[in-house]
Amino acid sequence: MSGLEWTILFLQLIVAVMQLLDAYLKYM
Repeated sequence: MSGLEWTILFLQLIVAVMQLLDAYLKYM
């Protein structure tokens, strides 16, 4: 894969983690 594809995947992963953390903190 190209560097751009890896960057897009990495950014999507970060966004998913942020959303999970946000939901986790809301329900604590």
